[in-house]
Amino acid sequence: LEFLEQHYKLQEVRVQEELSELVKKQRMIALLQQQMKEGKKMLNYPVVVKEIPERTILSVREVIADYSLEGDLWQKLQHKMEAAKAKMTQPPMNLTIFHDVEYVEKNADVEVQTTVVDEAGNVGRVDYKKEPAFTLASVTFSGSFDQMPKVTQTIGEWLEANGYSIVGPMINISHVSPAEDPNSDNWVTESGFVVAKD
Repeated sequence: LEFLEQHYKLQEVRVQEELSELVKKQRMIALLQQQMKEGKKMLNYPVVVKEIPERTILSVREVIADYSLEGDLWQKLQHKMEAAKAKMTQPPMNLTIFHDVEYVEKNADVEVQTTVVDEAGNVGRVDYKKEPAFTLASVTFSGSFDQMPKVTQTIGEWLEANGYSIVGPMINISHVSPAEDPNSDNWVTESGFVVAKD
């Protein structure tokens, strides 16, 4: 029985990994289909306003010397998840939140967070936190982060034209991240701001 239990645990881990890969591919296909239906190319940077619901998360927040060190925060979050024996929601929502009021070149206040299942009611007892819902105005684009200046400019112009104000931090949601695929051509990032209607 012990042997079978170990065998089934390994099988479960393998199936979960395969499922995660399929979910990533499904999200990529859905994003591309949505862009095609709207008759727009991703390079046109269409702005979408949507509600991000209340969610249970684990997070790591630190001041990092350079933006390239964001990966270190994700590694720390992974260790925290393992220590808490946390399970990510399916599909997970991985957010990078930039808490500085304005863009800074160095020593940025950055938080990384992922949505987790809280079956045991750990909010308030472990590192699980309940995060409130918010409205996000965002652009989803494929490719490297070199496009970020154009993306943020497009969002800013759209907000001004459509009567929205920025009321919270800049947020990135990784749909296909550098950790998942080293080829920057395949990255899919949703970048935006917490907003409210004027």
